[in-house]
Amino acid sequence: MDAHLAALAATAAQQLFIRARTDRWHRSRDELTGLLARFSPGGVDREALTDELEDSREEFLTAWLEGDPAAAADVEAGWRARLRRLLRASPALAGPLRGLLARWGAADERY
Repeated sequence: MDAHLAALAATAAQQLFIRARTDRWHRSRDELTGLLARFSPGGVDREALTDELEDSREEFLTAWLEGDPAAAADVEAGWRARLRRLLRASPALAGPLRGLLARWGAADERY
């Protein structure tokens, strides 16, 4: 896989779980869900994807609050791997995902 796409997947997963600890979570979750639904080969059930993200957030926050950084990192790593697979299957996702990350970064600057 192209190193740039692997780095993009890593950044997206990291930013997603930074947002898991903030009031920006729901909007970020919904934006990512919409993007992945558009670019997932064979389509995706948005409600199921939203539920998966919520479950991951709960697992991540529990680990983070309990002081278990390895478990929190495992949750993030799972989404990093998933995003890498999606980028490999649908390279057209890269541009919109970069755009989403740029919007998230711009929103962060306003806080």
